[in-house]
Amino acid sequence: MEGLRRAGHDLLMQKRFREGTRMLQAAAAHGFDSTETQGWLGLFARFAGFGEAAHVAFLGALETGDPAPWLCHNAAMNAHILGRLEEASEFAERALAGDPHGIAVRAARESIAAGLDAGAQVNRSRRRVALHMNREFHYWILRPIFDALRDHYDVILTDDPVWLRTFEPEFVFISDDQAGNLRSFIPQATFIQTRHGLISKNHASKVACQCDFVCVSGPSQRNLYIEEGGFDPDRVWMTGYPQMDPLFRREAPPLPYPLRADAKCVLYAPTFTPDLSSVDMLGDDMAKRLIGDNSGVDLVLKPHPLIHARFPAWYAWFERAANRPHVHLATEPEADIMPFLQRADILVSDASSAVFQFLALDRPIVVIDNPNRRRSPAYDPKGIEWTCRDIAVRIEDVTDLAAAVEQALTYPDGQFAERESTRAHLFGDLTDGRSGERIREKLQHLIEDGDRTPG
Repeated sequence: MEGLRRAGHDLLMQKRFREGTRMLQAAAAHGFDSTETQGWLGLFARFAGFGEAAHVAFLGALETGDPAPWLCHNAAMNAHILGRLEEASEFAERALAGDPHGIAVRAARESIAAGLDAGAQVNRSRRRVALHMNREFHYWILRPIFDALRDHYDVILTDDPVWLRTFEPEFVFISDDQAGNLRSFIPQATFIQTRHGLISKNHASKVACQCDFVCVSGPSQRNLYIEEGGFDPDRVWMTGYPQMDPLFRREAPPLPYPLRADAKCVLYAPTFTPDLSSVDMLGDDMAKRLIGDNSGVDLVLKPHPLIHARFPAWYAWFERAANRPHVHLATEPEADIMPFLQRADILVSDASSAVFQFLALDRPIVVIDNPNRRRSPAYDPKGIEWTCRDIAVRIEDVTDLAAAVEQALTYPDGQFAERESTRAHLFGDLTDGRSGERIREKLQHLIEDGDRTPG
């Protein structure tokens, strides 16, 4: 059996899926008919494009044992493509039970549930729309769009390229730079960029250029894409920023831990980008730098999801800071930031989009300027993150940080006029929490215009 595992691993790494399928079929026929063998046979067959054979193997794995959550996840996606939604739902529920915090698993279950709501079979007469995550935190950006589309289109939300390809979507929503890669195997699709933040970092316009359309939060960003980015006005959809829909509606869920009702909440939500982030400026004295000896406030730490994965030394500072009373760490890296913003009385950040998302609430902000910022490839002096820092109390010396936080708490209206002006330019009147619906309306107009175009 160990030799079979090694051979299977080698074939998987070399992407020799058809050979792997034949090898595992032979192994099952010669008595190696275990849950593991059937599960891996299902996986190889799925990757090879043998959907029916994969489904039979996944069912065999279920009959002989308790397949791992990731196998159930693959089985669910495969069954969805085959139109076997009840079985897909059963596999998805099993996957989620074994991996309750898995973003991709959750997205698959919701996609399958949308199919079930639409009817007993995947309705191929409906237009097919996919929302693709290449990072798990994109789920929170795309989810409001998914919710707005699910009753009108055949829709999936996934990070899985195989499901995406076999689903054959006509339209694909993305939040990052994966359009170039995805076009290679779904060339028929129209790509729509949602952005994965509100700032530049010398990145936003570049990735949007790969797509057919881009969604922007309001008038200032629309003008920026047209006047400086060279975008055709028809390619720029002014919709609002979908991730913020729950925040504008004040409907974000509560935090996963209780805070003191009589204490102000200070939220620290920095970016991950070296030379722009403030994390290494605060270092191992993070809590002390942020709030000094003030025990009358609750401090909540929400590091960018990529800090946990890329900078373990930085993340260790967050963990040690959380040992102090009334300091709370968001321990799920991919957790949505909206509930944290909604609960906070003040935000401390640096060059993160969280600064401008927090504008929705018109509460005080403190921003930390990294003195090394000009040497970062992500530093864009024309970006909103640097041209609109007057919305916040601004510091560069972190020995001044605790005093700046206290000042902002004491005088919350200190930058009221600047916040109001930037908020109006950034969001316009698109602050009703209906970005998802506006995107659906834009998509529907696009479809109707295409249907009216002579062939």
